[in-house]
Amino acid sequence: MTRAYGLLMRLYPRTHRAIFEQEMTVVFEEAAEEHRRRGWVSFVRFVVAEMAGIVTGSCVQWLSAVRSREQPQHALAGADTRGLPSEIAEAEQRLQANLKRMEYAIAHHQFPRARFFSEVDRQERERLQQLRSKYGLTE
Repeated sequence: MTRAYGLLMRLYPRTHRAIFEQEMTVVFEEAAEEHRRRGWVSFVRFVVAEMAGIVTGSCVQWLSAVRSREQPQHALAGADTRGLPSEIAEAEQRLQANLKRMEYAIAHHQFPRARFFSEVDRQERERLQQLRSKYGLTE
């Protein structure tokens, strides 16, 4: 699994990999071991979620890299939430703030804290999906 994870890490921009790859791999290995101990079903769910997350995360990082070259930094402070219900706009802002906390924790080798923020991220994404369904919005 670690080998597959490492291959998928290549989807991230080179600068992101240089900063986070080692820490992300260590956190993945620790979490994978924890889920293996919980049983086969837990491990499979974890792997599927992580692999999907790495693909999604790499897309976000590439978009962020492109945007940062095109727009002034102050314009990136928040997502464009105009026209969205306030519940969804707030959920998206919480996701962005949590992602920054998680990246900071990984960059500073605070792996238990990064794992905590990863779980918060998963829960917040579930809530956002429920809100989007509630309002009939797709991503």
